[in-house]
Amino acid sequence: MYFLNKYPNSQIIAVEPDEENFNILEKNLSGYKERALAIKSGIWSHKTALKVCNEDKEKCSIQVKECQEGEQPDIYAIDIDSLLKQSNFKIIDLLKMDIEGSEAVVFSDNYEKWLTRVKNIVLELHGEECERVLLKALSMYDYELSKFGELTICKSISPKTTNLSYVVSG
Repeated sequence: MYFLNKYPNSQIIAVEPDEENFNILEKNLSGYKERALAIKSGIWSHKTALKVCNEDKEKCSIQVKECQEGEQPDIYAIDIDSLLKQSNFKIIDLLKMDIEGSEAVVFSDNYEKWLTRVKNIVLELHGEECERVLLKALSMYDYELSKFGELTICKSISPKTTNLSYVVSG
């Protein structure tokens, strides 16, 4: 809500998989009308069904895995490319994520479709594997990397430019 208040022309898509948290989110965003869209879903590298794999944890740190054949899903997930298509957003000025380790999946597959449209990323990375996957996905981009507490910040993301010179001889 901070950004909606600070930037009157901003629009936000908020994705939340937990029913109770989603209800609070909808209530908090209700005054922003068409500027804020709440979606009850998880985030993944593709649309899929997910199973909660740490049900004993607090609601703020739910971890999920992709459902195996025959498993009953707890939630469904959407990918960022589909969110962009659904919203008609051309650019994401700020992608904020805290998805409890699922960032390793989001940045390991199908990110090429949408990462070129992201200017800045702020996320909480959950382990070394998540950091490795993120940095690999961003390896073809220039950006400013910083850390602030538990947050990893990637600012001013843009495709790398190459300064290659070609000599053609006949």
